Amino acid sequence: MIFLDNEIVSDFLEKAQQAYIDGGKKLLKNMPLNNSLLQSCSGLDPERRQSSTTLSYLLKLPSLVTNVDVDATAYDMECRRLAIFYLQTIS
Repeated sequence: MIFLDNEIVSDFLEKAQQAYIDGGKKLLKNMPLNNSLLQSCSGLDPERRQSSTTLSYLLKLPSLVTNVDVDATAYDMECRRLAIFYLQTIS
């Protein structure tokens, strides 16, 4: 059995912690967590169906995804029908 020197272990832990911190900083810098499109897509998550923000997120989607042709009135009505349906199911 090999016993590691405390200095080697401490050095490894220090480097591992620094790598973890550096990785976290890089992810925060490069991942647009406050991106409007990503936030609006969260309205599609079944777990968020009964959230008060889901309808507003879903209604923003057509303006954010401009390469898809959507009948705005029909989309709006469908989102509202869906929101009413989910509100009725929790009552």
